[in-house]
Amino acid sequence: MKAVKWMSILTALALVFTVLAGFGAANSSYAAGGPDDYKIEINKTTNYLYLYNKYGKVIKTYRVATGKTKALTPEGTFEIIIKINQPGWKGIPGGDPRNPLGPRWLGLQVGGDNGRTYGIHGTNQPSSIGTHASHGCVRMYSNQVIELYNTVGTGTLVWIHTGKSDGIWHGKHRTSKPSPAGKLTVSVSAANIRAAASLKAKVLQVVPRGTVLNKVGVVGDFYKIKLKSGAYAYVHKSVVR
Repeated sequence: MKAVKWMSILTALALVFTVLAGFGAANSSYAAGGPDDYKIEINKTTNYLYLYNKYGKVIKTYRVATGKTKALTPEGTFEIIIKINQPGWKGIPGGDPRNPLGPRWLGLQVGGDNGRTYGIHGTNQPSSIGTHASHGCVRMYSNQVIELYNTVGTGTLVWIHTGKSDGIWHGKHRTSKPSPAGKLTVSVSAANIRAAASLKAKVLQVVPRGTVLNKVGVVGDFYKIKLKSGAYAYVHKSVVR
């Protein structure tokens, strides 16, 4: 009977551990790398996406789909400024099999927009991967865009071109250095801590007046901060000092 009792206890503990691990996995996307930990290259000619680490080495290669015509997918170096889990599309909710954006959206800032026009996303048309099929965005297999989403953070630079790929990232590097690190103090009754530098980005937590935050950089009207968990997040300049 004692052996049976101990087996029951161990089974219960294993179940608790599994549940807790599941909660951690659900939030793992917010522990993605910093803006300079990775870089992305997308070759529109070959329809390959290359993921570089901070040492300039290609660590992953993915097949993608790009614009039906050369002009549809913009060329140049752009920044991922927003990440959306289960993006909706024209009234179709995220997670719906009819949704052409798939399970994840990594929005690129093109021409000063808000990252909602061009992005790297999944697809409900996997047969289009490897072809020129989109209206301008970059499509990936859904399981692979989840992997990329969980790896790179907002601020990651994406170089899109039609030339040759030689294993070296030739995009435009940042021209200005990030603002020095420092401390911020919440100066309003409550401040929203967001997943990306956008007022439409998901609120990760709400912190009260007087909360001290660790600033690591600036993105537009937002300060980039590092949470106690090690994840990066953003707070609007108007609510801190």
